[in-house]
Amino acid sequence: MCAQINGEAISLLNIQHLVGFVPQEDIMHRDLSVRENLRFYAHLKGNPSMTRPQRRAFVNEIVDILGLSHVQHSLIGDEETRGISGGQRKRVNIGIELMASPLVLFLDEPTSGLDSTTTQQLIDSLDKLAKLGLTIAMVIHQPRYEVLLKIDDLLLLQKGGYPVYAGPTVEALSYFTGFLGSPCPDKTTPADHFLDVISANPQLAHGNVVDSWRWYVLNVIGERNAIIHPDEYADRVIPARARPSRFYQAYS
Repeated sequence: MCAQINGEAISLLNIQHLVGFVPQEDIMHRDLSVRENLRFYAHLKGNPSMTRPQRRAFVNEIVDILGLSHVQHSLIGDEETRGISGGQRKRVNIGIELMASPLVLFLDEPTSGLDSTTTQQLIDSLDKLAKLGLTIAMVIHQPRYEVLLKIDDLLLLQKGGYPVYAGPTVEALSYFTGFLGSPCPDKTTPADHFLDVISANPQLAHGNVVDSWRWYVLNVIGERNAIIHPDEYADRVIPARARPSRFYQAYS
């Protein structure tokens, strides 16, 4: 696959070092501690020019940001060996990807299987990373209202991948209430309300919810504001690769 940047075709393989991906399933060495896992992946994915004290300081910083200081020496554990909790494993998974210092982090349902309190703690950690300059994109299902407010921009999709809303999270409720005419009922969280409306897919003045969003983009937002112009990224420079070679990884 290729992308056009400044008129030149650039292979997506050339920018994969800028992107981190956290899968839904926790993938890590279960018989190692939290810190041992992070140190291992710091050698495997981190900048090879880092000295040992710099790498140790980097791991310490990630442990602090993710709120794992109190369990850093605990085993990950598995079905037979007691270890850290599910929410803590999710944060370790995130820390593993952060060892490569990505600019963009994708997460596949990071809150799946977590209770509301643990979800809030995980989102708070991601919020800290976002404030440090990391771009975070994730798939999330029916978050509590406090979690929803932590998200800057929201993309709602109907079955089949059709967009129903894309924009600032704080404006989503006013769009559903004012334009679609579907106010949020009392004691119902906005996330649940959005899902109910999308699932019901009512026939509105401009068609269903997908057609209504398309009409809203073209006639209210304005087509020129809904399309990203390539010229905006003409001067963007892709940072050089700073990950270890296969030989360095095998040697480490």
